Amino acid sequence: MIKGIVSKPNIIKIPNSNVIKLLTAKKKFNFEEIYIVEINKRSKKKWRKHINSNKTLLCIKGKIEVLIKKNDKIFKKSINEKNKLILTIKKNTFFRFFTSSTLNSSLLVFSEKKNKSLRTITL
Repeated sequence: MIKGIVSKPNIIKIPNSNVIKLLTAKKKFNFEEIYIVEINKRSKKKWRKHINSNKTLLCIKGKIEVLIKKNDKIFKKSINEKNKLILTIKKNTFFRFFTSSTLNSSLLVFSEKKNKSLRTITL
């Protein structure tokens, strides 16, 4: 496991529901863009590396497997709507994600840079 890339959000239990607190901001946000990536069932995304931006991922629908390449080793982390793990991908890190689910999945992504100014390498 790579330290500092996986965290759990604060879950506040209230009668008949839960509040999942994703962010507490005192001053400035560390991201310029928030978007949702929809992943078709049983599909894979290419390996990519964002040179100038960290990404924070939260699976909001389905189940997503994330592969992270660090120091010639590949780590696999499963994130899904039930485990509510928040995964941070540091800039200059190769990663890819896929779903083997029979249903479509969705990722909520916090990006430090807007997509139009993002510098990315794909394999």
